[in-house]
Amino acid sequence: MKGRITAAVVAALALVAPAAGQEIPAPAEHFGFEIGTDRRLADWSDLTSYFERLAAGSDRIVVDTLGTTTRDRPFVMLTITSAENHARLEELHQIQAKLADPRTVGGEAELQRLLDEGKTIVLLTQGIHATEVGASQMSANLAYRLAASGSPDIVEILDNVILLQIPSLNPDGLQWIADWYMSHVGTEYEGAPLPWLYHYYVGHDNNRDWYAFTQDETVLTVRDAHNAWHPQIVHAVHQMGSRGARIFFPPYIEPWEPNIDPAITTAVNQLGAYMAAELTAQGKRGVVVNAQYDAFTPARAYMHYHGAARILSETASARMATPISVDPSELGPGRNFDASRRSWNFPA
Repeated sequence: MKGRITAAVVAALALVAPAAGQEIPAPAEHFGFEIGTDRRLADWSDLTSYFERLAAGSDRIVVDTLGTTTRDRPFVMLTITSAENHARLEELHQIQAKLADPRTVGGEAELQRLLDEGKTIVLLTQGIHATEVGASQMSANLAYRLAASGSPDIVEILDNVILLQIPSLNPDGLQWIADWYMSHVGTEYEGAPLPWLYHYYVGHDNNRDWYAFTQDETVLTVRDAHNAWHPQIVHAVHQMGSRGARIFFPPYIEPWEPNIDPAITTAVNQLGAYMAAELTAQGKRGVVVNAQYDAFTPARAYMHYHGAARILSETASARMATPISVDPSELGPGRNFDASRRSWNFPA
């Protein structure tokens, strides 16, 4: 595996611009609007049909239905990598399994061979909280970018990385939110909260199920992504409040769960700091690290305890797909920073 790819892959996936493919439909062609258009949300049915179209037109994408959700919708995962890697996917899967269990490795020579021949496995989880609409909506843009781009940066990533993309950890909630929101656009209830839980049983607390495994969606993700592939990097994409930072990356604030290996903590800190530095270097304002979010409980982060660096990103929210205006005077303090003034962990 290429160390520089491992260190940079998450940021590169987010920052490299696409080049259109000829036979691969762009999101606007499928949905009838650009993803991110004000007051427009794609629903789960539209998203899953788009992923199937991408897979039909690109040899970089395979769409698997892992099972069904609590309310019997398809729960899908996209495997995105180069065509050459897809052709030897089972071999690469077995290499990753051996690297995840050192008892199966026959010494330093075999270990080095496995590292040289293997790929970086990245799991991207999106949309666990259905009102945080951005992540699942952008899943279509990201999948298209990776399917269609001929950029050397994208080609290099696909040659060295196997991306497991779960576009929604809560498809039921995504469908309900899209239906509710779109049915009230232009009324006084535009952007209003869903009047029932956006996960059928546990609502917002579906992100507290990573050690009890009580919900179908959690079980499918752990079984077919985490335990099946042992990803080195997990990126959980979330949204947060509107009147603080524009985006958060690790390092997390204290406390860290003491049972997490310090090497994992170091990897999380390095990756998060790299992503934050890249955005700040591009002139993006409002990036914060070492603020707001800790890494204490196993309820929220399965792979911290199973050998992966789990990155949380939190982006400032609008009213679902309805834009808002935030005056600088409305920015205020959070945990370990103040959005109204610059600091070492909030430089611009």
